[in-house]
Amino acid sequence: MPFSFPSSPTAGQQSTQNGRTYSWTGSAWELVAAGVTIDGTSITSGTIATARLGSGTADATTFLRGDSTFAAAVTSVDGNTGAVTVSKATVYEFTRSSGPSGATWTAANSQWTGWSLPSTAKLVEILLVGAGGGGGSGRKGASSTARYGGGGGGAGGVTLVTLPASAVSGSLTITIPAGGVGGAAQTTNSTNGNSGTQGNTATVGWGGTSVLQAGGSNPGSGGTAAAGSAGGLSFGVSTYSGKGGISAAVSTTGSNGMGSGYSLSGGCSGGSIDTANTIYGIGSQQATPCAAYLPGMTASISGGGTASTTGNAGSGNGGMTYGFGGNGGGAATDGVGNSGAGGNGGDGYCRITVWS
Repeated sequence: MPFSFPSSPTAGQQSTQNGRTYSWTGSAWELVAAGVTIDGTSITSGTIATARLGSGTADATTFLRGDSTFAAAVTSVDGNTGAVTVSKATVYEFTRSSGPSGATWTAANSQWTGWSLPSTAKLVEILLVGAGGGGGSGRKGASSTARYGGGGGGAGGVTLVTLPASAVSGSLTITIPAGGVGGAAQTTNSTNGNSGTQGNTATVGWGGTSVLQAGGSNPGSGGTAAAGSAGGLSFGVSTYSGKGGISAAVSTTGSNGMGSGYSLSGGCSGGSIDTANTIYGIGSQQATPCAAYLPGMTASISGGGTASTTGNAGSGNGGMTYGFGGNGGGAATDGVGNSGAGGNGGDGYCRITVWS
């Protein structure tokens, strides 16, 4: 159909022709593009009003989210404005042989002193492990009698806490005890094995006060003519601890060191000999999930000493890593060889992780 525009239009006047609306600019009729879709790449100049981009208030304090909403921007982190640097955690380890710069080791009391948290510290995590008990040695007894291996030492306790750095004031005093000593091999005929020694408590303190403790564990007993006892636990000042293996009945293999996912493993028992002079096996020390956080961790091993009717019995291995109980030594026969010594318990340990 032909167009039929008004003959004397005024500026802004509109006229609909053949289903399209036109507006008079003062010199010509222009098409009013209502509901027309324009590809984004076709917009090469000009500014789109912020109200067309999303809902909410668009100003210098807001930003446009992916859901087309203007939201308030983060202006500070922990009270700090401007650029914020997020640093990685820094780990400080304390053992009986090494510590961080600035710390002083005194062997006489097994303590680190003189070290403080960095001044920029915000959050601190402290992992503390008590010393494991020493394993017992096996019995040395007459042929055709029951001779039991030594019991395993208990595992040291584990304490894990997270604190604001402001709660840790001044320099720290950190006690890292040695593991309990394994019982000496029995050299006297028809004599029970020797018990190991106690693993002592690890501590962390500041301001002149011992604040955190991880208990050391009891030793394994020496092997006898009957089933021996396991290393006892030291609860009360520790979060978790594991139990040593008991010298099992001579009709079975030796028992394993015991520990759960949140504790370390006690030592296992040494090998035994029955009245028919049959040698029975040893237990295994277990690599618990908790132990994966400790340096020097290895795969599960058979830690107890083997029994012998022809020579010296095997000694128990030391605890696999920090805090593990020592393993029991194997039993032996009079006039043939000595029993196996118990293994030493693992030393105490402390790890301090600092976020600044």
